[in-house]
Amino acid sequence: MSDAPIAVTCVGCDGLTFKLTGTVAEPCVECAQHGRLRAQLVITVGNRDTGAVASVNVVPGLVQATPSPYGGWRLALFPLVIELAQQTGTAVRSLREVDRPEQPLDPDGELSLHLPRAWQPDLPAAERLALEVTALGGLSRHPWWVYLGDSTDPGPPDHNKLLAGLCRAADLLCLDLVIEARKSPGDRLTWDIRFELPGSPIPITTHGYAHSLLTAIECTTVADAVYGLAERCATAPAHYLTPSIKPDQVWSEPDVDQLERRIMRDCADDKAGAQAIWRNRNWWHASLRTGEQAVRRGWEPPSPAYLGDPIPSVTCPDCHGSGSTWQGTRRCPTCSGQRRLHQGAAVVLTDLADRTIWLNWQRPEHEGSGARGSGTVVAREVAGQPIVQLGERYRLGSWVGLFGRGPEAMAEFDGVGTIDHRLCHGLVMLPEPDADPLDRYLALAGGLRPGGRLLVQVTGWSELSLGQLVHLVHGLGLALRVTVQDLTKNADNLAKVQGVRWEVRAVKPGDTPEWIFAPLRNSLPEAIDHCLRYLGSALYAAVPADPARPLPVPQQLASVAQPLELESALPRAARSRPGEPISIRLDPDRGDGHGPDQ
Repeated sequence: MSDAPIAVTCVGCDGLTFKLTGTVAEPCVECAQHGRLRAQLVITVGNRDTGAVASVNVVPGLVQATPSPYGGWRLALFPLVIELAQQTGTAVRSLREVDRPEQPLDPDGELSLHLPRAWQPDLPAAERLALEVTALGGLSRHPWWVYLGDSTDPGPPDHNKLLAGLCRAADLLCLDLVIEARKSPGDRLTWDIRFELPGSPIPITTHGYAHSLLTAIECTTVADAVYGLAERCATAPAHYLTPSIKPDQVWSEPDVDQLERRIMRDCADDKAGAQAIWRNRNWWHASLRTGEQAVRRGWEPPSPAYLGDPIPSVTCPDCHGSGSTWQGTRRCPTCSGQRRLHQGAAVVLTDLADRTIWLNWQRPEHEGSGARGSGTVVAREVAGQPIVQLGERYRLGSWVGLFGRGPEAMAEFDGVGTIDHRLCHGLVMLPEPDADPLDRYLALAGGLRPGGRLLVQVTGWSELSLGQLVHLVHGLGLALRVTVQDLTKNADNLAKVQGVRWEVRAVKPGDTPEWIFAPLRNSLPEAIDHCLRYLGSALYAAVPADPARPLPVPQQLASVAQPLELESALPRAARSRPGEPISIRLDPDRGDGHGPDQ
């Protein structure tokens, strides 16, 4: 078959680019108002270590159809991925889809394109190809599958060890680890693993997608388990923390097989599902029952031993405790749906390996005579409001030094947000002269966080170098824009952002933005990590909108020379123009890049 795609008429709008609902015309989202769909799929495998990239162009007639275990026929695509991994020297078990890096490749053993039921092997060749065109056209909104991996094989997963690591993280963060199985249509179980604050309501709908506990364990990292904590635990009770974990604490490995059998047994009969909750270093089991607009446990496990006094709070002055706007259509922006504003914070700093620090930031009357309720005025806003710096106890930048790291190593525990500059240095702006600086600071630290929890990860960020990232991105046919801003001139003014800021983004070749925005990342490793996290968005933007234009089929198997030493050259350029963002674009056909721009 030709590499050119076959543009097929959109079945959703019959080529009209819009759909009629009664007398109302709505734009067709299936074809993005083109009236046609692209009958082409490109599968790409990239090696993060070497930058090698290999792709295959899947068009009708390329793959021989095989029987599907669910009935009908399919195009089995997993052998193509294995072949691409061999070409690039990538370990198959290390492969992850760029859009879902937490999920192992094809965890349930099937990576296929299912053909229409009318497809039969005894049909004429023209009819078979026409049906394959229809199947490929269904992928027109996501026609480029990209998988990244490493040269080193991680080996088969040890599920007991992986689950023990999640239990350990839950204990260090003072959270519940919840393993949940919910019944889906046909009584098939869907599994989910997540962290929760004690006392949180159970979600009405499940967010899990795994069809076995083993798959759920493989797909769940600590960051995945934390993800969405603010939304599902918005109304959880807030408490200070009094953990009693010894420095030499050892976590025994659970028996995953026994745990799975127990949960499945609790799902029997008319139960909606079941949970196993890791709390107080024990597993507690409960079945789930569905009520009116709520899901509840058959019984609640004992309260965690690490919970201390309740964190004081006040009713949100804007929603008056309802958690939503007066129309009731969205969350209250003042309290983020929590209904109350906490006046204290329970802080956890951990690297999940060697050290964990628990802090209770409280009002003076709760801390005793040693509390530091006042601070020092270190700067003023333009309008004259004082900016006060509290004592070192309230500066995360001081505590992270105990880990032997700098402030740039800290991040919110979802792995996305960096730590607020004010929390790093213990800064608070006083809108009125008689405002209490500690009250204002505690509201900043814990007021909008679920349960008043401030969870901070001391991370090493990505181990990929800038040169490796450039090589990989170029192999995918994209350019890399690197921006750096030197703010060391602000060292004497804590009210302003400090240090050197970075931003690394994959962009289309030739991309020349109208504005160069100030970078937001505290270090180059953090910027590289952020670029990898959102690489899928850049790849999606590179797909031609017109279905008549073929997709790129990138190939880069030969060794490519490393780019210039930008890690040191760009900061030098930024120092010569303090405060101004300096940006350079590295296009795939040029190693020296374009720029710098300002």
